[in-house]
Amino acid sequence: ATNHLPINIRSGINQGMSLQVKLGDQPPHAELIGTGEVLAADLVAAVKQIFSDPARTATFSYVLYDYTGVVQFQMGQRDVYELCEVEWVAAQARPDLVLCIAAPDNLLASLERLWGAHAPFKKTWTIQVFHVRAEADAWLKTR
Repeated sequence: ATNHLPINIRSGINQGMSLQVKLGDQPPHAELIGTGEVLAADLVAAVKQIFSDPARTATFSYVLYDYTGVVQFQMGQRDVYELCEVEWVAAQARPDLVLCIAAPDNLLASLERLWGAHAPFKKTWTIQVFHVRAEADAWLKTR
């Protein structure tokens, strides 16, 4: 079963963007699904929602960030620091987290650049990046 957290972010500034967070229990996991243009503040809010409860975070088998529907990603260095702070707290609760990212080619280079230097704690996480969601789902089934 999948439960939807009470978050479906639609920015008043940009109605063409949406982020949805889903929680599943077979196995325990979280999914963040983005479409349209994603703004940093909304992404940080969604990630905070996913990792808001350390006890729940500790039970996650995996977290999936699905950016395959994202057409533009706006995030600055300050936003990266804030996102990394949230994920650092998550790493304390679940140091062996599996993070799976599905994103089109143009977003992958940006994501890798943003996280590379600012998230040393992710060395303990298993991180897999795919270009399409179906590949990510297939890989997660093997975990």
